[in-house]
Amino acid sequence: MKKIFNLILLFFKKFFKRKKKIEVIKKKYLIFGGYIHSKNDGDLHFISGDRLRQLYNINKEDCIIVNNEEDKMKIKGIKRYEFIELYPKFDGKYENLGGKRKWN
Repeated sequence: MKKIFNLILLFFKKFFKRKKKIEVIKKKYLIFGGYIHSKNDGDLHFISGDRLRQLYNINKEDCIIVNNEEDKMKIKGIKRYEFIELYPKFDGKYENLGGKRKWN
C-alpha cells in the first residue's frame, strides 16, 4: 500500500511540477484616443491611441491603448488608479514621457 501511495505521489509531483515564475511586465499608461477640437484651426480631429503613444514617445509594451467602446469594455475590471491616463490635448503640446524621442 505504501509503494502505491509513493508512486502516486511521485506521479503528481512530476505532473504538477511548479512552473518557473514568469516575469510580468507591468503596464504603466492607459492611452485614450478620441476626438479633439484643434486650437490652431478649430476643426474636429480624431487622434488614435497609437498616434498619442507616438506623440508621448511611449513604448507599446508600456501601455494599454483604448480607442473605442469595445476597448473600454476590455479594461472595465482593472484598477485605473494604478495607471497614468493620457488623452488628446487641444493645444497639441505633448510632453516626452519616454526619454529620447524616436518615431516607432
